[in-house]
Parts: sequence; structure tokens; C-alpha cells
Amino acid sequence: MGSFHGAEICELVGLYILSKLNAVFNDGCYGLYRDDGLAIVQSCSDQRMDNIRKKLIKIFKDEDLGITVEPNLKITDFLDITLNLSTGKFYPYRKPNDLPLYVNKNSNHPPCIIKRLPEMINKRLSDISYDEEEFEKSAPLYQKALEESGFSHHLKYIPPQSSNRRTRRRNIIWFNPPYCKSVKTNVGRHFLKLINKHFPSHHKLHKMINKNNVKVSYSCLDNVGSKISQHNKSILCPKKEEPSKTCSCPKKDKPNCPLQGKCLSSGIIYKATVKTENDMKHYIGLCETPFKQRLYLHRSGWNAKEFKGSCGAELSKYVWGLKAKEIPHQISWEILTHAKPYQCSGSRCYLCLNEKLYIATHVDRSSLLNKRN
Repeated sequence: MGSFHGAEICELVGLYILSKLNAVFNDGCYGLYRDDGLAIVQSCSDQRMDNIRKKLIKIFKDEDLGITVEPNLKITDFLDITLNLSTGKFYPYRKPNDLPLYVNKNSNHPPCIIKRLPEMINKRLSDISYDEEEFEKSAPLYQKALEESGFSHHLKYIPPQSSNRRTRRRNIIWFNPPYCKSVKTNVGRHFLKLINKHFPSHHKLHKMINKNNVKVSYSCLDNVGSKISQHNKSILCPKKEEPSKTCSCPKKDKPNCPLQGKCLSSGIIYKATVKTENDMKHYIGLCETPFKQRLYLHRSGWNAKEFKGSCGAELSKYVWGLKAKEIPHQISWEILTHAKPYQCSGSRCYLCLNEKLYIATHVDRSSLLNKRN
């Protein structure tokens, strides 16, 4: 946790643990969210409950994880909700001395966030309250926090509403410019005008880039603590100098180096060209490690059947197809560009972005082995 992909990794670990818990809870009344779990066991004796507790501890211990189990509970809290099995009711929960704190109404946040904040709080409180009575018991704490942040909105219970409206999902490309009150220009409006100008209806990319599937959402700037942390990291952890050696091929094989004396280059976007007598195909890939390590994986993919499709699946499939037809071929490599790999302190991977850019802008699509969606 704490990195940009910490939540995704936590979800994967949770799914793995859930698959192991199926042997303990056959009825499927159990669940995990991050580091919190909940299970319901009906008509269970004390002995069986203790056996379940021991099995849970063993499952987590086998994975070098710890767990605290509280059995035989009729009332428990899960995330921000308290569940009562005796009465069948649920209501909001907060840890002791944990007071809600919201951004101030006059803070440097996008206006849409400031405007919708009270409504979102009101809706969440209503969703996790069994009825209006439970809502009124919890509302004063949140109402006070809103007023201290400068909001005049009055929290009111919203009964649950069922909707049969069909929602259709679209693939949306988001543009997230940083927001600051000192900037008077409407960046979002100008950006959407540029889309209409440069990607008109007759443009070949209009289907992918238009006002229906490209949306604007402002992002907040880094706070002072984040800026200080970045500065300290640059001072305390300076970048390592790259080794002067760029090729590890033996002297007798230097002329045949796959990247013309640069086979130890890392953080690159490369292109492989497969030439036959009557055709030529291209494959674009990325490599964070030294290229030679990546090349070994590619060679394993088209030389050993057990590794077929493990690295550069489309390239290895194409080479296997040429081998099956006994078509002579030759593969050459070249570096398209250098890019920075993903770092925990950053928010994007320039290697991935550059690879997508070169695939999307490739001139001859029919000769490209990479699959596009």
C-alpha cells in the first residue's frame, strides 16, 4: 500500500486469499476488502467456530500474513458501516476520536468538487443508514464538520430509489489538467475546441478522439508535503549513472550485435523487422531491463514450444508460422526512442505511453504484428 498500484495489488492478493477461503466457508457468505473481512456462519457450535478460527489463522500464516479473528459477534463494523444481526439494521460507523474533516469551501479545488461535496456526503450517509431514524442519529457529527468547512448545506435523509434505467458503458479517454484558481483561462473548454478543430468528422482518428469519448476532469496540484518529499528524494537518492559499457557481445560477434553495439540499452522502445522474400512485418515493444535480457525471452518464445507466447506473443506466433511453412526469414532490431520507466513517486509510465504512441501512429497498419484495440 502507498504506491500508485498498491490498491490493485491488494485486490489481487485478496482474490487469491478468497480462493483459499472457499475450503472453510462452503456457503460463500464471506468477503474481503483491502485489509478488512467479514463472514457469516449460521447454526454453528462453539467447537466448530473455534475450528474455523484456527483454519483461518493457518491459511494466512502459510502466506506469511497475520490475521485477527473475532468470532460469535452479533454486532460488528465493516469499513464505515455497523451491522446488527439481531435487529437487521445498519448505520454509519467511525472509529473513536476519528472526526470527519472536509476540504474548505474556499480551498483551491475545482468548483465542481466544491459544489458536489455536500451532496456526495448526504448520499453516502443515506445509503449506509437503514432508515431516517438511524440517519438522524449520525448526521449531527457530519453536519458540524460541513459547517466548519464553510458549507451551509443541511443534511437530509434520501430514501433508496430503484431504477430500471439501462446504462451503457463507453471507453472514455480522460484529460486531467491541474486546477488552480489563479488560472483564469477555461482550459477544459479550449481543449475540447482543439479536438473539434484537429479531429473533424472526416479525420481518420475521429472515431477514437471526439467529444463523446474524450472528457475533461481537473486534477489537484501537489501539496507542499509532496513537493518537499520529491525534493528530499532527489537529494538523498541521486540517480545512478548508467554504465559506460553498452555492449556485451564477444569481440568476434561485435559486427553481428542485434542493436549495433547498444544491446545493453535499457528503458527503450524497440522495433523488430521480420523480412521474408515477399513480405515484411514489424513488431514494436518496450524494454525496461537491458535489451539483451528481452532478446533472450523473445528467442525462447520462438525456439521452445513451452515458452510460445510468453514474450512478444504476436511476434513468436508469426515466427512459428514461418517455421511451419519452412519460409526463410531474417529478424533485425532497432531502437525507436528512450523513455523513463514507471516509478512509485510518479503517476505514469512513459515507456508504456511511448509504445502506444508508436503503435497508434505506425504508417502501414497491415504490416504491424501488434494487436490494437
